Amino acid sequence: MLASYLFSILLWGIALAAPSLEEIRAALATMEDQIIHLALTRCAAPLYGESTASPLLNSLSQAAQTSPSSPSDSSFPGHPPFPPYIDATPSHARWGAAQSNLSSQSIVDYWYKNMLPASSAAHNQTGYFPEASPALAMSSAAFFETVSQRIGFGEEVAQAKVAANHSAFGEHIRRHDAVAIRKLLTDERQEQLVKQRVGNKTEAWQVGAAQNVPAAVLVDLFASYIIPWTTDVEVATLLRRGQKQ
Repeated sequence: MLASYLFSILLWGIALAAPSLEEIRAALATMEDQIIHLALTRCAAPLYGESTASPLLNSLSQAAQTSPSSPSDSSFPGHPPFPPYIDATPSHARWGAAQSNLSSQSIVDYWYKNMLPASSAAHNQTGYFPEASPALAMSSAAFFETVSQRIGFGEEVAQAKVAANHSAFGEHIRRHDAVAIRKLLTDERQEQLVKQRVGNKTEAWQVGAAQNVPAAVLVDLFASYIIPWTTDVEVATLLRRGQKQ
């Protein structure tokens, strides 16, 4: 009983210290804008030979990986390691989610096999200059970095959601119940709003110019990667918090 009481006090402390959920969602929307802008900017140019085989791209994408929430104690019995963000293929069931939610590609693979080839500019080699490839690879790396930061922001998202509804999370965190935690964290209405907003922005920001990127491709990026992997980080953050109690 005392432990439960102290744990509730801890959650109250988190609630007082964490930014509000509205503030967090505003920050996520700003990062969303950056991701869309970077994608549209890069997709407006031809491939120019850039691929996953590019040594420059490989080194840049490695440097772009940011995993601010992956301490050494981020593994839990019965759960996978803290999720990678950029160049790994998820081969495990997500934290508390069904195996069917897994993607068969990494974000890097999705970028080169789905997003760039889907652009109407991808195969236009008019005015081909090999020296353009390094700049384009750096543009891709900036995209990977921003996506990685957006996913890693799941730690702040989790804290804000606990702050907004701390009483509902306490018991599930104490029991390390990933399925229940994920269910509480998941807001299907909000996810649908994000996907709709991404599609609308992708279309609106290309009005009056060549429609280089189908909106469905960027929506799928968020639906299949960014949103579920952000939730992975949220679940892992709360499981780690419970492990320390």
